[in-house]
Amino acid sequence: EGFTVIKGKGKILYVDNSVDDAGQRGPGKLLEDALGSEGINLETIDVGRFPTDAVALQNYDAIILHNVPYGLGGLDSTQDKMLAAYVHDMGGGLVMIGGKDSFGAGAWQGTKTEEVLPVNMEIPAQRQMPKGALVLVMHSCEMPQGNYWGEQCALQAIKALSDRDEIGVISYGWGGGGGFGGRGGAQWDFPLNEKGDGSKVDAAVKKMQLGDMPSFDDALDLALNGTGPNQPCLKNSDARQKHIIIISDGDPQGPQPKLYQDLIANRISVSTVTVFPHNIDPTSGVAPVMREMAERLKGRYYGPIDKNPSQLPQIFIKEATVVRRSLIFEKDPLPLKLTGSSSDLIKGLGTIPPVRGMVLTSKKNNPQIDVPLVAGDNNDPVLAYWQAGLGKAVAFTSDATKRWSAYWAASGEYAKFWAQVVRSVARPPMSTDFDIRVTQDGNVGRINVEAMNKDAGFLNFLNVGGQVLGPDMKPINVRLVQVGPGTYQGEFPIKDPGNYISMLSYKGAGKTQGFLLGGLANSTSPETRELQSNDTLLEQIAQRTGGRVIPAFDNSVDLFSRQNMQIAASPLPVWDVLMPFLLAAIIVDVAVRRIAWDWNSTKRMATAGANWVRSFTTVRKVEQAEQTLGALKQVRAGVAEQKFKPSASEGTAAAGPGTSVPGTPDPRAKFEAKEGVAGDLSQVVGGAKDRPVPPPPKKIQPKGQQGEANTMGGLMAAKRRAQEKIREKEQDSQ
Repeated sequence: EGFTVIKGKGKILYVDNSVDDAGQRGPGKLLEDALGSEGINLETIDVGRFPTDAVALQNYDAIILHNVPYGLGGLDSTQDKMLAAYVHDMGGGLVMIGGKDSFGAGAWQGTKTEEVLPVNMEIPAQRQMPKGALVLVMHSCEMPQGNYWGEQCALQAIKALSDRDEIGVISYGWGGGGGFGGRGGAQWDFPLNEKGDGSKVDAAVKKMQLGDMPSFDDALDLALNGTGPNQPCLKNSDARQKHIIIISDGDPQGPQPKLYQDLIANRISVSTVTVFPHNIDPTSGVAPVMREMAERLKGRYYGPIDKNPSQLPQIFIKEATVVRRSLIFEKDPLPLKLTGSSSDLIKGLGTIPPVRGMVLTSKKNNPQIDVPLVAGDNNDPVLAYWQAGLGKAVAFTSDATKRWSAYWAASGEYAKFWAQVVRSVARPPMSTDFDIRVTQDGNVGRINVEAMNKDAGFLNFLNVGGQVLGPDMKPINVRLVQVGPGTYQGEFPIKDPGNYISMLSYKGAGKTQGFLLGGLANSTSPETRELQSNDTLLEQIAQRTGGRVIPAFDNSVDLFSRQNMQIAASPLPVWDVLMPFLLAAIIVDVAVRRIAWDWNSTKRMATAGANWVRSFTTVRKVEQAEQTLGALKQVRAGVAEQKFKPSASEGTAAAGPGTSVPGTPDPRAKFEAKEGVAGDLSQVVGGAKDRPVPPPPKKIQPKGQQGEANTMGGLMAAKRRAQEKIREKEQDSQ
């Protein structure tokens, strides 16, 4: 968002809602042509095109509302607040012109716009004025938050009534009358009575419980006839205007013909509001019974309301103004009287023409209000004027068409009068001697004004102040202080995104005074408020976080370098490790507690298991190997004894001195092979016997013990060593 304030020709916004007796637009063009002939730059729109933001209103120096109501068909609550702020805080001008849908007859009572007008919509209590009577028939609405919207409709309609108007609220409870009595299932939530300050009826509305009625007979009969001959009801009321508003989905049956006749005979009008209907008339778009009641009883029908329930209170506000028609006073002619005021609004006028009608109002109790024209025996205000905050407001309680102001239109004073009225309230043009700048510094808005006259001289010692209107339409007071020659500065807080409009007034020596308009747009997102790089902030961020500032458009920098980065530690949960152990412990615990153990069998099983394990690790002593080795040694000794044993002759010849011991072989003897060996060779060499060879013993090879191949290898090695020793002995004997 954003906006620019420029200086140019002033412009007036004319909101024309005037209609003729047939409801056709066009009568308001009389005022448009008259102001144009006086050189006033006018922009004419209908009420539906009224601006919805305060910035758009700054395009105009004044606003004219001609027969514009509040609520449905007029300005809503947001536009009402904005219009009041435009006048009071922004220094704009407002002219409200009467008609059948204006002032109190247009439901402007209790609005923010009423606060800036010089008149009240209420008539003093001492005035004997006809009053109105309104009855609300509340049927349960089958829609989201139906009871809430029903409550809001009733509260807004009550708010639109005057203190002396009568109000009654009827709902359907199936309880036979409720606390205040009733007829059938219909009951009074608040019996028909004067509104007063509205506190009692408001409390009753907030307590009501809406039921689903089968027929409108009981509710309309209760509204018309009450619970008895002298009980509160529309038939017994002395109100000038009697009206009923019904809100329903259109399911209940319509009233009986006799009830229709009684309502018509008592001049009671009925308007209907259809919400979330089940049965729709294709011609009107509402429930058939709702249309029939409105047409036969001179009321209006609305709907169907099935998408935007927020418009319901506006409908009730509009319908509530029906009972305020008593504020319209018509008389032909109705002479106007001057009060002796010297107001610029009527300066230079000759004869004051009469009018044909007006909307009754009362002057506010404020000495600053000027009322140049009054009418009637009670001197009711017709033209009133005052300063409302920074702006000005005028109320003209008659209209500006030929309906009530035909005598004015026929006179030569019509165009001159309205031109003077508009110029008196219009915001003056901004002086070219001032330069105003509004800037933003974080959450603070700064206003700087430089004042310099036409002779290039500084304007010092001015009193400069005003208000700043934020997005919430709440004014912020600001006072500027002179900080240098012709330079004034001030500040205001910025909280919400949106437009901030500043309206300043200045006063100095002599007649030096005027208005200064400025403002700024606060962006929605804070980062979009900076229009240039903040290098200092970037360096602070890098320093505090242990990072670095990378120059822009430097491709040589490693963007993904882990320099200055701390090694992060991420602890892992220990449950993943403990869960298997926990599960095993649970199983053992259940087994110990639930299984009946035989401990003797358990011990035997444990022993068998241990023995089985030991069979793979215990080394056993093998006796067969030792026996085999001993047999070989015995054979070897036998062979050696037989081979080297001397015969008897050799032993005798060799006996003598110096001879060796008998039986000792001669070491010098040379071995000579005999011719043959008598007998069995196996007996000579000590070989195998002629007997069956016993089978080898069954061996159990313990784990880790050498196999059979390794054992036989050891025996063969031992045999070879024995043979080598025999050869060595034979060589020594030779």
